[in-house]
Amino acid sequence: MPQLKSIKAEPPSTVASTMVLLQQQQEEDVPSFVVEQEDKALTTTFKQIWINSNLTLPEKINCLDLIFSKLSNEGREKYRKWRFNVMRGSCPAFAKQESEGLQKAVRLIYNNSKDIVDFSRSVWDLRCAFSNDQPFIEFLHNECLKNNDEYFPSFAKPKSVKLVCNSVEEDGGWLEKKWNLMIELENSQLTEELTLLMMDYKQRRVPGPSFVGSVSNYTGTASVALSIFLLDWPFIANSKCKFRPKQESAFTKIAEAGEVYFSIFEDSTEAQLVLIANKTCIRQEFCLVGRIRAIPEELRSTNGVTRKLLGVHIRDSQVNF
Repeated sequence: MPQLKSIKAEPPSTVASTMVLLQQQQEEDVPSFVVEQEDKALTTTFKQIWINSNLTLPEKINCLDLIFSKLSNEGREKYRKWRFNVMRGSCPAFAKQESEGLQKAVRLIYNNSKDIVDFSRSVWDLRCAFSNDQPFIEFLHNECLKNNDEYFPSFAKPKSVKLVCNSVEEDGGWLEKKWNLMIELENSQLTEELTLLMMDYKQRRVPGPSFVGSVSNYTGTASVALSIFLLDWPFIANSKCKFRPKQESAFTKIAEAGEVYFSIFEDSTEAQLVLIANKTCIRQEFCLVGRIRAIPEELRSTNGVTRKLLGVHIRDSQVNF
């Protein structure tokens, strides 16, 4: 009769070491954005779901979706970025109603993208080819990459606008010389409207807005270019950032040289763009939208005397992202 070999029990110290190593491995599997959460119950819940061997990966993700849907936008955005790479393998379906060629292009971008931002940025550049880009916009909303009340997603915010202009002087003639105006954009409630205005008129191939006004001693203290133009663009008409101009409105807001201000009147047919050449005071209703990188000579006064311009015409514009 063969002898049975005795099974040697592992010493308690070895078992404890194994448990510690297993716990460390589980800790390493938890994404950093989960560990950073102030709510430690959330971290614990994530761990319990993530290490549960009885759940499939899709089942785990469905559970986590419910939990992280209640977080702040910042927390949800981090979760969705992590989730995108974990669930790689199935291309998002927002292009399923598009042409076969466009679907192949989206799948190719998906397969070669390093993360969700890289993927979304590439598709954003391609969206004009879509017959209906609304499913893609909804995808961006769901992935916390775009707010409902904003046109541009977080990864495609415009950084600057370059305007190519020429001038009309006192004799009424257009000056052939063109000059550039580079505006570094600020994050404000009207920056998006100004950017869309410059993009939209160029896409329509219609004449650019003309500044009606002059480079003059505005309020007696500074040289600025004041522009007023009539608008029929729908995003301007639907803007929530309008004000009703008042004759008695006080010029109490201090504006520094190089700052750019924009405003939309309540009747939605008129707007103003103010380019500050020297420190001055303007209406409180004007919104800072950017800063001029280098003030052109055409907007400067010479020896304290301001050159009169009857108008400035925008010949071309370029929005940089």
